[in-house]
Amino acid sequence: MRLIFNAAKHFTASSTPINMMTSTRFGTEMLCLYGNTFIELLEHIYDLRISYPLLDIITHANDVKSCFKQLRLHPDIMPAFSIIIADFLYMQTALPFGTDFSPQNWEPVRRLVEILAEKLFEDKSLTSKHRKYLDRLQWDPSLGKCTTPFVPAKACSQRVGVLDNEGNPVATPQRLFVDDSVYADIYEHDKVRVEQTVASGIEAIFILLGPSELSKRQDPISFDKMEAQMVSHINTLLGKVLHTRRLDVGIPQVYIQKTIRLLRPFHHSRKSFSVKEMG
Repeated sequence: MRLIFNAAKHFTASSTPINMMTSTRFGTEMLCLYGNTFIELLEHIYDLRISYPLLDIITHANDVKSCFKQLRLHPDIMPAFSIIIADFLYMQTALPFGTDFSPQNWEPVRRLVEILAEKLFEDKSLTSKHRKYLDRLQWDPSLGKCTTPFVPAKACSQRVGVLDNEGNPVATPQRLFVDDSVYADIYEHDKVRVEQTVASGIEAIFILLGPSELSKRQDPISFDKMEAQMVSHINTLLGKVLHTRRLDVGIPQVYIQKTIRLLRPFHHSRKSFSVKEMG
């Protein structure tokens, strides 16, 4: 269950909601940069295709579980976020879901996960350390078996591939959209690079938020989501369908159909109105 706290609600015309007292126009909180996540992921996929024109490129994601609950409010300000329901007083101990400062408070952790995951990529011992999680990954059986040419990518002054000056591949970056870590890498039959990417992301989150100790607290990672999403060349990430063989980005059909269903009543109303006008 997730408690939604409306920190912007005006109960009366003169009331002052919490969100009016937590931020200033001078920007005292860290600027959120997760809006760049999707573009940076697309750029990395393009760079991978430049360096590896004949290999499959996979996409996948890892999710920090209830990220706002991972950080705690200072005891001095907890009463400001208390809620009365019926005869019960509820005290929130974690960042409220609905206050304007929660994303900014989470931003330092989000950035550190990205930095740590990339720095830890070369630590090959992590694949053994987190083997029980890596063995739960679901792999697309068509990976490495495509017989049609991939859509090529051309290098330019802005996009130069993923090899360093000595021709070695650089560490795989991971980018978080709030709590969703998304990444792309080449698929090789030994799965080494992909597993290193996933393991380094797990280790980074464990370092910052604590390892898995279910007897004391919930996991900091949604391992069920990690397992449910297949490691594949085509995946839905951040609401978009990414097809790395075609270098294509699309809108999920489910979303399109829901939108059409929502618009259909208005379409019929407009059509009927037009007919009456013409009559």
